[in-house]
Amino acid sequence: MLIAGTDTTTTVSEWLMGAVMHNPRVMAKLHEELDSVVGNTRMVQESDLQKLEYLQIVLKESLRRYPPGALLMPRISRQAATVGGFHVPKGTTLLVNAWAIGMDPAVWENPTQFHPERFLGSSIDVKGHNFELLPFGSGRRKCPGMGMGLRSVELLVANLIHGFNWSFVPGTTPSMEDVFSTTAQLKTPLQAMATPRLPKEVYIKV
Repeated sequence: MLIAGTDTTTTVSEWLMGAVMHNPRVMAKLHEELDSVVGNTRMVQESDLQKLEYLQIVLKESLRRYPPGALLMPRISRQAATVGGFHVPKGTTLLVNAWAIGMDPAVWENPTQFHPERFLGSSIDVKGHNFELLPFGSGRRKCPGMGMGLRSVELLVANLIHGFNWSFVPGTTPSMEDVFSTTAQLKTPLQAMATPRLPKEVYIKV
């Protein structure tokens, strides 16, 4: 679980940072929220996370648009069934395509657009309670490391964004294309430059 959690945590964080860097408006709103909740005298602590409401919907949108695993863990049908007009024999191996769900225009308006505000006022979460968004699966066999993974990503990304201004490496052409592997990786690894945005004493304390 630790190995799987490390891989997916890194992948989700990289996708989220790439998406936010491509959307300066979203980055500015995150900075505004972090400055308001945390201030400029310290880094983000775990106790701050529940107050960072905009960060939460940015993470939801990142998991919708760029799920770490396009296909969820396989299941076996215990009996024959008809689903959406398709006959599924008993014993069939079934895979849920989380990427396709997140990109379904029948479910999401303008699904290719990275737009965190679509989750404002929405009760949809990423924990398997809503079938519109299933990055970790659902039911008794959903990802056992979900809680640890979410908290790790939240704390990591919050501190990266709070502590630094980010820009793409000069001369690079950033892309959000993916390549299929065990997890959905960026085709070209994210290259970025960080500039401190807090007083230097804050970094010394860390």
